[in-house]
Amino acid sequence: GALRAGAAADVVVFDLGRVRDVATFTDPHRYSEGMVHVFVNGRAAIRDGAFTGERPGRVLRKGAR
Repeated sequence: GALRAGAAADVVVFDLGRVRDVATFTDPHRYSEGMVHVFVNGRAAIRDGAFTGERPGRVLRKGAR
C-alpha cells in the first residue's frame, strides 16, 4: 500500500507507554487503551482517544475478496 493523498489508508497513532488490553473474561469486548488517533480511509474514527462517531470502514467477511 501507499500513504499518499487520494489513497485509502488506515493509520493508528498510539502511546506505547499507555497501550494495554483491558478486556476481561466477563467483559471481552472492551477496547484497548492508549489509542490516541485512528484514521480509517483517511477519516478520523478516534481523535484524542475518543470515538468520533465516524464509521468509514466496511466489514470484511471471511472468504470475501
